[in-house]
Amino acid sequence: MFIFLIAFAAVSCSNEYEFDGDINSALEADLTTTVYFIKDTNISNIDSSAVFSRTFKMGKSYTSSDLPAVTDSDVWDMYPGYDLGGWKFAGLVDSDNTIHFSVSNNDAENFSETRITYDENGYVTGFSVPPQSICFYGDGYTVSSRTPYTIVLYKERLNPASPYVYSPKEYDYFTTINARGTTNELTDAASLLQHLAGFVNPVLGTDFNEDYINPNGSTVINIEYKRKTNITFRVSDTVTSYSKNYGPGVFEQPVTLQPGPARPGYEIYVWRRIDGLGGEEFVSSLPEIMPPDNYMYNPIWQPLSVSYSVNHRLQDTNLTTYTLDYSQTLYGETDSETNALPGSYSGFTAQTPVQANISGDGTTVVNIYYDRNSYTLSLYGNGGSNSMGSVHASNPCTYGVETALPANLFTRTGYSFEGWATTQARANAGTVDYADGADYTIGAANASLYAVWLANQVSISIEVPDSDGVGITSSEMGSVVRFTASIPDGAAYTDYTYVWFDPYHGMAAPLSTDYYYEVDKSSLGTGTYQITLIATDISSGVPSGGTIQIDVN
Repeated sequence: MFIFLIAFAAVSCSNEYEFDGDINSALEADLTTTVYFIKDTNISNIDSSAVFSRTFKMGKSYTSSDLPAVTDSDVWDMYPGYDLGGWKFAGLVDSDNTIHFSVSNNDAENFSETRITYDENGYVTGFSVPPQSICFYGDGYTVSSRTPYTIVLYKERLNPASPYVYSPKEYDYFTTINARGTTNELTDAASLLQHLAGFVNPVLGTDFNEDYINPNGSTVINIEYKRKTNITFRVSDTVTSYSKNYGPGVFEQPVTLQPGPARPGYEIYVWRRIDGLGGEEFVSSLPEIMPPDNYMYNPIWQPLSVSYSVNHRLQDTNLTTYTLDYSQTLYGETDSETNALPGSYSGFTAQTPVQANISGDGTTVVNIYYDRNSYTLSLYGNGGSNSMGSVHASNPCTYGVETALPANLFTRTGYSFEGWATTQARANAGTVDYADGADYTIGAANASLYAVWLANQVSISIEVPDSDGVGITSSEMGSVVRFTASIPDGAAYTDYTYVWFDPYHGMAAPLSTDYYYEVDKSSLGTGTYQITLIATDISSGVPSGGTIQIDVN
């Protein structure tokens, strides 16, 4: 930073000036100075339109980079169409806005108060601002390649009348392109043209011409786009063999659409639009106006949710046919596989469902078949037995199917088989639920039947000869009957010998030689039994006794 310590006294010479006050005081006060910029040395007063200014801090050092650049709009407005070469020092600006030019742009000694440095072309490279306004002027201008010009595009207006006839053609404003080029040379609108879909690209020399670029940027190139008039688009679907052509027509002319392809169980999700070069794009619908080019439209199908039936069929008791129990309605996407799931039936087991492809017309049916289960019927002897013991398991029985019970094979001494009961308690109470060999229908679980027994009816008669000898008496203790010798009064049991026997085997095979004999009625089968007692008086050898007859029914 340069500090100015001298005061200038006013003299008659145009390049000597007086500055009131002290520079140091000005710097300390952070004061600023206005620096003016003029087009060239033909400007003598800062009131000219070709002048603009900037504010700089007094006493501060600056470089050429702090000066207005060639791209600055104020620089361009001073001399439109030309680019600035650089800035040169003009001089000081007096209080009457007059520019006092220096004797020589390179004479730093005469203008040391500004502390200005220059390059080899005389352009300012650095400066320090004095308390008084100074001025720089532009120099070294060259034709600019940045001169603006305008390209205005117009689109041909659509005439809705048919046939397509314009007399004359009409155009509407579309857009403006702001371009730049070299002053006084031809524009380059052709390289900046936009491609407008549905319109014919304008041709240079036929539809428009280039023009010379005015320095003030006033050059305008108007270009008109004509609509395409022979557009045809096609709707095609290989799935349904549908094909329909629309056109030829004019871009954006209304189109009357016909019914498109239809596919049961499907809807058109989007359309694949293919242009003439094979490029494709997905659109939501067919065009209601003529598209900008010859397009092919292919539908992209989306399956709908449609209904299908699931029939649940139960096996009949003939084990051959099946009867419909109920029909269920489910939903799935067209051409996907059904998802029929079996239900639950007591006594039945479902076969694995055979799934099907879902038809879009809703006619798909899946049948689920339910087979009857087999269960085991166990027959319990309930006191009886046979070669298999106390329980006999029958052949498997089929749920709900009437089956003849197997003939009873259990036996029980002293009892008669009456039939079968569903519980042991019912059997012991003598309740018969099923007769021997009766038809039986099993439920949805293994089952048991219990034998019902009826104790044999036993009648006992005793025949004793009318004598004074030994007789026979009987007494019962449960199922046991005790037969006892009845001796005369005053006699003792030891006064006699005893032989109990049945007539079939005789006395050689005595049943007992005691004064009594016991018989278990439960061990007797149906029939007649006889037992004889011979009691012999030891002292006299006289026999006596009697016969017992037991009838078991």
